[in-house]
Amino acid sequence: MTDLGASSTTTATVGPPATRPRVVALAVTPRRRRKVRHMLEEVARFGGEALLVTADGFRGDPAPIGVTHLDLLADERRWGPNRLLTVDPRRVVAKLTRRPGPQGAAPAWRRVVASRPYRVVRYWVLWRVARRHLDVLRPEQVSHVVVVGIESWPMAWQVLRRSPDASIGF
Repeated sequence: MTDLGASSTTTATVGPPATRPRVVALAVTPRRRRKVRHMLEEVARFGGEALLVTADGFRGDPAPIGVTHLDLLADERRWGPNRLLTVDPRRVVAKLTRRPGPQGAAPAWRRVVASRPYRVVRYWVLWRVARRHLDVLRPEQVSHVVVVGIESWPMAWQVLRRSPDASIGF
C-alpha cells in the first residue's frame, strides 16, 4: 500500500532552501523603463532583491518601494576630464560677483555629450563610474540581469563576467 501523504511535491522541498533572487535592471536611458520598474516592484514584493541602474539624473518617477536605485549621471560628470567640462565659467563668475548664475548644464558639457565620439565611449565611461559602486551593485551575487536597450550592453557584459551563472533577459 502506498502512502498518500508522500507526494512528489514533498521531495522538492527536501533540498537546500532556495536563495532570494537578485535582479539587476540596467536601464541607462529612460526609454521603456516603466515596465521594468513594474517588474522590479514585483520582485521586491515577493522577497527578492531588486536594483535599478540608470544614468539620467533620477528623471521620471521615483523607484518603487523595495527597489534600490543607482543613478550614475552625477558621477559621470565628475569622472576624469568630464569634471572640467561640467564647470560653467559663467556660474563661477556669478558666484564671485554674488549674482544669480545660469541654470542647467555647462555649454561645453552639452556639446560634448551630444557629440558622436562621446556617445561611442559613454557606456564604457558609465561602467568605469559604476565600478565605484560595486558595494551596491555586487555583481558576484546577481542572479538575473535585465538589459533595457542596447546602450546597457557594455555594463551587462561586465556584470555577467563576474556572475557567469546569472540569467539575462531583455
